[in-house]
Amino acid sequence: MHVLHVSNSIAAGGAELHLLTLCRYLARRGVRQTVVHLHARPVSRSLSMEFEDAGIPFPLAVQRIADRVGPDLIHTHLPRADLAGGFVKLRRRALPWVVSMHNIYGAHSWSGSALLPLLDAVWRRCDALVAISDAVRDWLVTQRGVPADLVRVIHYGIDPSPFAALPADAKARWKLSGRPVATAIGRLTPHKGFATLIAAWRTVHAQLPDAVLAIAGWDVAGYAAILQAQIDALGLGDAVRLVGFVDDVPGFLAAGDVFAHPSTSEGFGQVVIEAMAASRPVVVSRIPPLTEIVVDGDTGLLVPPGDAAAWGAALLRVLSDPAAPAMGERAHRRVRERFSADRMADQTLAIYHTVLTASPTAVAVL
Repeated sequence: MHVLHVSNSIAAGGAELHLLTLCRYLARRGVRQTVVHLHARPVSRSLSMEFEDAGIPFPLAVQRIADRVGPDLIHTHLPRADLAGGFVKLRRRALPWVVSMHNIYGAHSWSGSALLPLLDAVWRRCDALVAISDAVRDWLVTQRGVPADLVRVIHYGIDPSPFAALPADAKARWKLSGRPVATAIGRLTPHKGFATLIAAWRTVHAQLPDAVLAIAGWDVAGYAAILQAQIDALGLGDAVRLVGFVDDVPGFLAAGDVFAHPSTSEGFGQVVIEAMAASRPVVVSRIPPLTEIVVDGDTGLLVPPGDAAAWGAALLRVLSDPAAPAMGERAHRRVRERFSADRMADQTLAIYHTVLTASPTAVAVL
């Protein structure tokens, strides 16, 4: 089987990292793959070397690629890639087409929301639509009018092994030895909720003056300056650090005692399962689909988004709780049981076989 993946980019982001993991695990199952990305200039670190190391070729342009590589199936990731897939489908109607839906798109969270009416029509033409969470599936069916029988839920999965043996000196590497630490990771944009997290840190700082909040993430559009101004205005000084893009995610997570994810909108929340795989208790917003990942009071805490007082109390509770490491261990087990890359790849491959079986070319590719 030869699968042509089409993605907006291969920059380091949740959807792109998911695609890299999926490609690696499908390759282990004998699936030949080609990856096409639409943006030549990534907005963050390019994953090109990782794709090359995995043996996945990636031409830079999508035009006529389907004709040249002759795939058995096309799998698109992110809306603009879905539009490209729709054009391919117009030319090759018999080519099975799978769409992965990586987020809930709206005017508040996506600059291309004006394209949604066109995308509604495009999504209805695919052979299968993979939603990365129940929340995304519900949005597609109830808000976008996609037929329910077209949508299948496959949660993101990760390889937990890089998070299993974390460096014992991680705090020392970040000059945080002996200090309580909360970490957070995400692109620096308003909907990630970092302003709420910084406001909440006043409560933590008042009770634990040595505690540090370390926020890692790519500064997409200069939002870091706004957050730094907030930190300065609250007089938090060195208690809150904006550390920029972090390449070694496991090492950064290892430096923390708790992981915070205050986002107000998510399609899934891959970084949350990474923190759980690192055996860290997590404090996350009580929003779908994070409620699908975290078991409140067992593997972490769910907190109302935007409520700085509640966030401060929850973080202080975890940082002060001697049982917090046990919560982290339960989080680690949940990732291995529910959010593994092997499980994700097997479920994706099953969808491929389903749509290929329904295709008139099935005999040639199965």
